[in-house]
Amino acid sequence: MAKHNLFTHIIYDIKKYTKFSKEEWKQMLLVTFATAFVFTFNKWGTIRFDFERGLANLLLAFVFVGIFWIGQIYLKKIIATKLGYDTNYEWSLPGIIITVLIAFLSFGYIPILLLGTTKIAQNDRRRLGKHRFALNQKDIFRIHAYSYLLNYLIILIILAPIYIATHSLFINFLIKINLALIFFPLIPVPKNDGIYLFFASRSLYFLVLAFVVIMSLLILWAQIFSFIIALVLGLIFWQLIMKIFKI
Repeated sequence: MAKHNLFTHIIYDIKKYTKFSKEEWKQMLLVTFATAFVFTFNKWGTIRFDFERGLANLLLAFVFVGIFWIGQIYLKKIIATKLGYDTNYEWSLPGIIITVLIAFLSFGYIPILLLGTTKIAQNDRRRLGKHRFALNQKDIFRIHAYSYLLNYLIILIILAPIYIATHSLFINFLIKINLALIFFPLIPVPKNDGIYLFFASRSLYFLVLAFVVIMSLLILWAQIFSFIIALVLGLIFWQLIMKIFKI
């Protein structure tokens, strides 16, 4: 297939198969608002309550959580489409209630995020002649792992250089949001992505979890050398996972 035709075909598939439904948009926006509320729970004034400051922080967090998290889910749709699958985001109402409740009980200092799950189903029209009896476990990891990698790239390529140059507390805040959006979906509890990844392949799950923890710790040190080490080790570790499991 010519490059032009291949590119046109990819764009066509993205337009046709990666649209969010109205129900998905409603659930994602509600979850985004709840997540932004958790991250800004203790940012409504220090000595006394400041409504204007708190509202501004909440709206700002809502915008950036939406970009980072909905972007992550949209990338899952794109990757799934390329591999011949459909995805559908489903929130967890009990998970959101627990998320907000823990924020209240901890005064916002313990942000536990249970954001729901992206369900994956085979698209028979997209198999291209390849028969599959069931979901491919490695495909599940491809779809999720590459979407989390997007958040690391946002940190290491965009946010980290800005933070190193400015030491901005706001940029540091955005970095922590991205790290939370990578780590908490991996928790293996019902209606969370981690439960499906855990049962798909425990060995690969713990490798990905180790990768996330090591990278996150290096980034949280917030030093220029730790950012560089995180980038180099991340690329090496990622290549090892790809080769070992032939993903």
